[in-house]
Amino acid sequence: MRRRPDRLYLLIGAVQGFTFSWALAGVVWWVVDLGLSPLRLVLLGTALELTVLATEIPTGVLADVWSRKWSVCAAYVVMGTAMMLGPVTTFFPALLAWQALLAIGWTLQSGAATAWVADELAGPADSLIVSYAKWRSVGLMAGLPFTAAVGFWSVQAAMVAVGAVSVAFGAYLVVTMTEARPAWRAPGAGGPRVPGAASGAAS
Repeated sequence: MRRRPDRLYLLIGAVQGFTFSWALAGVVWWVVDLGLSPLRLVLLGTALELTVLATEIPTGVLADVWSRKWSVCAAYVVMGTAMMLGPVTTFFPALLAWQALLAIGWTLQSGAATAWVADELAGPADSLIVSYAKWRSVGLMAGLPFTAAVGFWSVQAAMVAVGAVSVAFGAYLVVTMTEARPAWRAPGAGGPRVPGAASGAAS
């Protein structure tokens, strides 16, 4: 089962936006249910950002040398796993670890999907990047009411549900993404992955 690269790229944007809604449930869990102090909330954000800074370049090289497809697939599985683990414990060091895992997942896909679709289409993807941003917003608008509705019943369930969607989507990408040529053989099509290209260009 294969999907057209351009359409699949837009679907990736929509699902990425949907997963952003996890933050809504996550913040409620941390602040209301766990009652974390401002310092601990800052530490959670710091763990996320420091891990992004530390892994952005290594994961970018991995995507270019190994496979952009598999980097994106792994990203959604890793991010989803971190999201589902988020509410399983109140042990603060574990919460920091889940944030670091989420950051690693984010850097695996950051820019890789844009480089992948440029390779598959063998040409510029400027208009697609704009559409990607629109579909990401659509996904977020769908995810927020979903997360709020499930969270009304259980905040933890909402966090797990969004994570499960991410993991399932990663599995879906395994069977639907094509990869006409390994990324390291395609310097002229997509070029090297630029860290943060997808998030920066599409925002």
